[in-house]
Amino acid sequence: MGLVVPQVSPFVFSELELRKPGIIFFLGQVCMTLGTFTTGYISDKTLKVRSPVLMMSFLAGISIYFFSKMDNTFQSPLMYSCLYFGLFMFSIGGIISLMNVSYLQNGFESRNFGRVRLFGTAGFALPNGILMFIHITPSTALRLSAGFFLMSTLALLTLPSGRDIQFQAGEKITWRRMRKLSTSSLFSFFIIILFFFFFGFSAAEYIVSDYIKNFLFVLDPVAFSWLIGTLVEIVVFFVSPFILNRYGPVFLIGISLFAGILRMLILACSSNQLIILFSQSLHGIQFSGAYLGSLIYLKEKAHPQRLGSAQALFTSYSRGMGTGTGAYILGNIAGGGNFQTAFLIAAAVLSVSLILLLVFSRVEKKHRYFFDG
Repeated sequence: MGLVVPQVSPFVFSELELRKPGIIFFLGQVCMTLGTFTTGYISDKTLKVRSPVLMMSFLAGISIYFFSKMDNTFQSPLMYSCLYFGLFMFSIGGIISLMNVSYLQNGFESRNFGRVRLFGTAGFALPNGILMFIHITPSTALRLSAGFFLMSTLALLTLPSGRDIQFQAGEKITWRRMRKLSTSSLFSFFIIILFFFFFGFSAAEYIVSDYIKNFLFVLDPVAFSWLIGTLVEIVVFFVSPFILNRYGPVFLIGISLFAGILRMLILACSSNQLIILFSQSLHGIQFSGAYLGSLIYLKEKAHPQRLGSAQALFTSYSRGMGTGTGAYILGNIAGGGNFQTAFLIAAAVLSVSLILLLVFSRVEKKHRYFFDG
């Protein structure tokens, strides 16, 4: 993913040169939601992990390769770009959610998850540490990522085949329980907060790289900014057990939101390229806090055999719809050259999310689960 995320927006904005690029980002998030929902439901029904993740990883490699081959001379580039990027994001949605569930339900301590997850961040940082010193086109980086996705299927063969939980007898997932979970007031409040977070975070995923790609800097600015951001992310993941044990996951999400607001305000208001580049270190706090905080909070508030579906619904309503809506609106604004406006909107939406979280923190402790039935 370290070869994909930093290079997607430069590829779409600068190589494809589409007038309204937001539709690609939006459909990608919709497909990610569908992938998470599909694999989460299947896993909750079968308690399998390894086989669906293997299939999704293979699909990710193939689809990102064909996406990288698109250019503005290709017939119907928008349609085919949406198709291939959609398939890629569908795969990623399934992979990420089931890898999380596999760790959390195979005998490992949930609050130490960050210290395992940081190796994924290290893998994200490594290619950007290399690309700081060399220049390759975004499409070349995406093609390289395709090879690494296909190689990773070999490592996935070592995954546990399923989920080791003790609720197989009487707690099978049903559509009624999923519907009841999705209408729980506590769950709805939580996903609204994270919807606003991911709306604002979409600027980090789909706009920032293209905004800074031509900055005057001794190293490649895109690779450098993502490297320092992921290095900070590794530190946060490493200290996360201490933060979670002392303050809990809601506090961690709050720190993430504060970092995101500060980051977007610097992007919107500063004209100093060095300040903007180094402020991208806040990415490590913004992403890791919300990612880990929401994952652990879902683990604590969802019934064990409904965890896959809880993650799927959370991803659908918050990450999918939030990032998709933000990517479409902010991506089209940035596509017209109004980057500062996009960053200001992102900062405002993140501020709303932080205010709602403060209210949420006063009521959520009264509930053991999102719902008890």
